Amino acid sequence: MKKTTFFLVALVLTQLGNVFAQQPTFLQYFFSIKKVLPETKKVGVFIPESEFSVQKNKIAQASQRAGIKTKVFLIQDLKSIGKNIQNLSDIDILLIYNTPILMKKTSRMFIISKCKDKHIPIITSSEEYSKFGALLGLIKGEDGHSKILLNLKLNPNLASVFTDDYVKKTGIFKRIQ
Repeated sequence: MKKTTFFLVALVLTQLGNVFAQQPTFLQYFFSIKKVLPETKKVGVFIPESEFSVQKNKIAQASQRAGIKTKVFLIQDLKSIGKNIQNLSDIDILLIYNTPILMKKTSRMFIISKCKDKHIPIITSSEEYSKFGALLGLIKGEDGHSKILLNLKLNPNLASVFTDDYVKKTGIFKRIQ
């Protein structure tokens, strides 16, 4: 019985480690933003309250190191997403933290739609968000390192910025137009 319990606990912890390993650090997010959009001053962060209590210091430290101000929007449920979307007017880009409530299809489509209307680009580590309109995706490559995916479908006003030379210089591995 003890061996079975130990095995199950080890299996669960391994799977949780895999889930969290796919999430880039806040420092990776912020440095990627500054690398691709160097004029960025303020980043909004959609994150569940439970995750924020764990990540608060990491966000503050990464923000300071990257020279970016952050505005955190705590998400509890679908209603809080709608309320927080209304307060996005003073940010340059929105970071979507990879958690179940924010990854639901209804949440994703709502956030992408509202950010498009407000001309607020999105950065995420979610391939789904990246496919459907997030400007920047930090996607885990086959080598285990995050790579930058650029999607200009919903941000055509930025297409002139992202020339072939600029894309190559910033290390963007794929551009969708």
